[in-house]
Amino acid sequence: MKKNIIQITILTLVLLIGFSCKKILEQRPLTVIENDNVINSVKDLESVLNGAYDGLQSSNVLGGNMIFYSDLLADDADVRTIKLGAFGTNEIYNGNTSVQIGALRDMWRDCYSTINRANNIINIIDNGNKLSGAEYESKKNKIKAQAQFIRAVIHYELLRFWALPYDASKSGSNNQPGVVIRTKPTLSIDSLDSYKKQRASVEEVYNFVIEELKSADALFQQSGTITSIGYGSSMACKAMLARVFYFKGDNDNAINYAQQIVASNKYRLKKTDSLLVNYRNQGFPLPANCTENIFEIINTPIDNGNSLSSPYSRKLDYYFLIPLTQAQLLYNDSLDFRRKLFLNVSQNASQVLTGSAFPAKYDIPTIQANGSNVNYLRLPEMHLILAECYSIKGDDVNALLHYNKIRERGYKVYTPETSSSNLLEKIQYQRRIELNFEGDRYMFLRKNKLPLRLGNDYQKFLFKIPQEEIAGNADITQN
Repeated sequence: MKKNIIQITILTLVLLIGFSCKKILEQRPLTVIENDNVINSVKDLESVLNGAYDGLQSSNVLGGNMIFYSDLLADDADVRTIKLGAFGTNEIYNGNTSVQIGALRDMWRDCYSTINRANNIINIIDNGNKLSGAEYESKKNKIKAQAQFIRAVIHYELLRFWALPYDASKSGSNNQPGVVIRTKPTLSIDSLDSYKKQRASVEEVYNFVIEELKSADALFQQSGTITSIGYGSSMACKAMLARVFYFKGDNDNAINYAQQIVASNKYRLKKTDSLLVNYRNQGFPLPANCTENIFEIINTPIDNGNSLSSPYSRKLDYYFLIPLTQAQLLYNDSLDFRRKLFLNVSQNASQVLTGSAFPAKYDIPTIQANGSNVNYLRLPEMHLILAECYSIKGDDVNALLHYNKIRERGYKVYTPETSSSNLLEKIQYQRRIELNFEGDRYMFLRKNKLPLRLGNDYQKFLFKIPQEEIAGNADITQN
C-alpha cells in the first residue's frame, strides 16, 4: 500500500534577488513545518499512522536488516564471509562496529523516525483539543493503540542490538544501559532540547514496553479491534507481551499471554506442505488460508520494503549455508515437511550431505518483483513459549501437549510423544527449527547465556550509538 509520510522537514531560507539584507535579517526563519499544523482531520491522522507502518516496514527495521544482522551474529548457519562487505556486514559479523557505519546509523535513524511518527499521533490524541467529531471519537482509540503498538515494538527491537540482554536472575535490577525512551514528538526546532535524553536502563525499557502494550491492548479491545494481521490488534499486543515476558524470563506471564492467544481460537496451525503459504503472502488483504499469522509486515509491488531476499535467496548469491550436522538431522527426518522451510526445496540428499543446503524461507522467485510480507508474530511461537515455560516450571503434561502440537504440525502421520526425558532440550530444538532465520536464535542465545557464533562476549557485538546521536546528545553513554 502506498503510504503518505508526514515528516519534520528542515527548510532553508533562499536569498531572493531584490531582497535587501535588512529585510532578510528582519525575517523570522521558517525552520520546520510542525506536524500540529498539518494534522487537521482523521484522514491526516491516518496518513501519519500509515507513515509509521511504513517506517516499521523499512529494510533497516523489520523489513530485513534486523533479521539479517541477528543471523549474522547467531549460529544457525555458516556465514560465507566472502559475501561480507567492508564498513558494514564484516564489522557486524566480527564485532568491530563503529559510530560511522552507515547501515547502523540508518537503522537507528529509521527506528527513532518511526517512533516520532507514532509520538505525533499520540500527542494529538492525548491533548484532546485539536480534533473532534463523531468520526474522530469512533476512531481515536484504535489509531492511538496502533501508534502505541508500533512505539513499543521499536523500543523493544532496539534493545536487540544496542543493549545487553535481560538477566532473569537480576529481575528488577537490570541496570545495564538500554536505549533512549522517547515519548514526545519533535514538533519544532525549539523542541529539540527535549530530544537530548540519557539511555534508560534495560529494566526501564522492558517496563515501558510492557505497559505500552497493555495500554494498547485495552484500547484495541475498546475499539473492537481483536485481530488484524496487517495492522496492530489486541491479539498482536498479547502475542508481543508473551514474547517480551519469555525473553524477560517471566514464565508465568509468558504462559498467561501465550495461552490467551491459543485459547482464543482465532488462529490455527497449518499442516505439512501447506506451511509454505505462511511465507509467500503478498500484499493486503491476506489470503483466507493464512491462519497462523498474528501480525505481518505488509509489502506490495508498489511499496516493497522486504530486503530478505538479498541475504537469503540463491538468486542473489546467498550469505548463509546450513551446517552439515543440522542439514543431516533435518533432512534425515523425511516425514517432517518443515524441511522445506529449512532447506531449499530443490535440494537432494547429495547436496545436503556435502553441506551445500541453504535457507528456503525467503527463497521466493517473485519476492523482489511482487513483494512479500514479513512474518513477525505467529501462532507456532506461542505454542513453543508455552511448551518451554511449562517445562521449566515442571509441568510436563502441558509441556508435552504444546510440544506435540508443533511436531504434529510438520507431519502427515504423527504419533505423539509421551516421554518427558530431555523434554526441555527437545522443545528448544523445535524452537530452533521452527523459528530459524527469523532473528529468534540470536535472542535465544543471549537469553540463555550461550555463545554467539564468535563467542559469548555480548558487549563486543553491541552496535555503537551513531555519531549523529552523540553529537546532538553529548551526555549519552556509548557502548
